[in-house]
Amino acid sequence: MKYMLIAGEASGDLHASNLISSLQKLDPKAEFRFFGGDLMAKAARVLPEIHYENMNVMGFSEVIRKLPRIMRNLSAAKRLVRDFRPDVLILVDYPSFNLKVAKYAHGLGVKVDYFISPKVWAWKEFRVKQIKKYVDNLYSILPFEVPFFQKHGYKVTYVGNPSVQEIDYALGHLPPRKHFVERQGLNNPEKPIIALLPGSRRGEIRNNLPLMIEAARRFPDYDYVVAAAPAVPEKFYREVAQDPGLQLVFGSTPTLLKYSRAAIVTSGTATLETALIGTPQVVCYRGNGSKFTYKLMEKVLKVKFVSLPNLIVGNSVVPELLLYQCTPAAIARELSPLLQNSPKREWQISGYKNMRRRLGNSVASDYVAELITDSLGLSHQESGDDEGNARDVTATSGVKEDTSAQRRPRRRKKRKVNTDVTALLMALFLLLPSCKKESAQQIDVYESLREVNRLELSKMTVGKVGTVSDPEWRDTKDWEGKARFFWNSMKVGKRIGVYSYDTYVVAYIDLSKLNPDDITVDRETGTVDILLPQVEVMIDGREPQLHEEHYRVTGFRSRITPEERARLKAQMAKEVKKELASSLEGIEALKKSAQAKARVWITELVGNWDLTANVNFR
Repeated sequence: MKYMLIAGEASGDLHASNLISSLQKLDPKAEFRFFGGDLMAKAARVLPEIHYENMNVMGFSEVIRKLPRIMRNLSAAKRLVRDFRPDVLILVDYPSFNLKVAKYAHGLGVKVDYFISPKVWAWKEFRVKQIKKYVDNLYSILPFEVPFFQKHGYKVTYVGNPSVQEIDYALGHLPPRKHFVERQGLNNPEKPIIALLPGSRRGEIRNNLPLMIEAARRFPDYDYVVAAAPAVPEKFYREVAQDPGLQLVFGSTPTLLKYSRAAIVTSGTATLETALIGTPQVVCYRGNGSKFTYKLMEKVLKVKFVSLPNLIVGNSVVPELLLYQCTPAAIARELSPLLQNSPKREWQISGYKNMRRRLGNSVASDYVAELITDSLGLSHQESGDDEGNARDVTATSGVKEDTSAQRRPRRRKKRKVNTDVTALLMALFLLLPSCKKESAQQIDVYESLREVNRLELSKMTVGKVGTVSDPEWRDTKDWEGKARFFWNSMKVGKRIGVYSYDTYVVAYIDLSKLNPDDITVDRETGTVDILLPQVEVMIDGREPQLHEEHYRVTGFRSRITPEERARLKAQMAKEVKKELASSLEGIEALKKSAQAKARVWITELVGNWDLTANVNFR
């Protein structure tokens, strides 16, 4: 059979190369022509007609600048369809280009299959009509896409997500951390790492990398390392970053993520891969966006979230900082609790497990290859299937003969005696599925809640400002202090440091205290009653931070020491806790807010089982 594939990006090149390998197993005589990259070329042993590097554009302005090249690529694709006449055209994502080729191929009577659906559920929903009209089969890699297309009267097949197997393979072939650090030549082998994933396109890197670096620099106890895209030269990263000590890793992104404490990730497939590896992350996408652009995009986008982990789970698992919200301060604020053993870190890891369950274990490329070759009339392992069918028939007929032979002499004796027993057993048999289903759903809800462990719901930022300077005469309490005051007064210059201290109060529910008896499912009414533990409050929801706002030492004055800063931090921590203890109204308001958010969160969760929640607290 003749196969033509079009992939316009690096991720598409990877997924399409796996599909080519799977097709070759089922169709050894397969002939391939494609638009794509080096991985597809390696799998097919054929050079691409056009490399994806010459196809990839980003943003409206770049599309306008490169319009002549886009039109040449489109003409080349149509010409290849016309001359090659493939048995099937397989399109991989890249909708703006691929749907135009699909229309042309459909007009020539060429079968069109789409692997990795365009993100029409997010925006440009009008493209569903084009897909229904020009695409014969659509193979989805995201489970929530199936009900979306069903709503539009179009059947799609969820084939599993290719990233699952790719990440599982990568995690099974990890080098030891020591070897990885040495091979990559990282500066501080013992320091924990913050991974920076600024995207694979130059525009994304230009917009996001400087912000990521500035945010990561706020954590001096950590090294930051950039996961570089293979198609982007090292020189470009260094020009954008303007950081002489910038550390880059090429071709080892899964290893870098696995050995990182947390990551800052540009929105895209990388967010899903980071979640599958299990590394907590902050998702950001700066772009060229003002507040007005963000509000405009809110109207255009049809979804509540943009990152794949949040979309798959249907809840806010990872923080998203988009356009004008994406600043170094905001990134650092969200990243800080993820670097510690905090409730927020636990929440992400629990959400990752939920996401992994929903993705399933199907090998996407193998499944799609089977579906495509079946639709083309290719049969697989015909002799093996025939033998298996023969065995099944023989076994079945053997059972029928045995049961019929043993049944005749006994039936008449027992039919009368067991009439009541039979009726009772039949009633139990009819009731059992609903009881079993109710019990299973109760267990599912209970296990999903327990997995979260600590559900962080509301937080209130608190802070103080303090100074370190030479003591005044009235602050000296002994002769040693008075002597130090006179000595300092004879020195020329000034000495002052102004520091801000901030932490936050977290209202949370400890779901490890939940019991199975606290959950009751009523299938008749479609409701679930949940009795949650009381909302608890924790001060220092993350490690308190001491930020230097102003520092000035002139003349012969001594520098402010770490011991002085530590004393100031301890003093301000006591003052904050004292103020919070006396602020009962604020704490109660925080608890009420947490209860309201808990009800919303539980309602969204049980909606996965088509249930309505009644939430109460002990």
